[in-house]
Amino acid sequence: MKKYEEAIADGICAEQARLFLPSYWMYVRWYWTASVQSVAHFLAQRLEHDAQQEIQDYAKAILELIRPIYPTSLEQLVSNEKEETLN
Repeated sequence: MKKYEEAIADGICAEQARLFLPSYWMYVRWYWTASVQSVAHFLAQRLEHDAQQEIQDYAKAILELIRPIYPTSLEQLVSNEKEETLN
């Protein structure tokens, strides 16, 4: 906990300072269930230029995994999400 607090005091953002927490390094397995629409919503938000770099990288990895499975649906839904955000 001390290293986490020192990192925060040094100006490191909380998302990155969490790496110093004792339980953060433990292996975790989780399953993500979602609709294609909710994944498209996630991607539309997290692929924006102003999203944190770490979440952009994560979104790009998800896009690579899901695009071959739902190419047409994903393209339509992501473009619709972006249009709705602009309106």
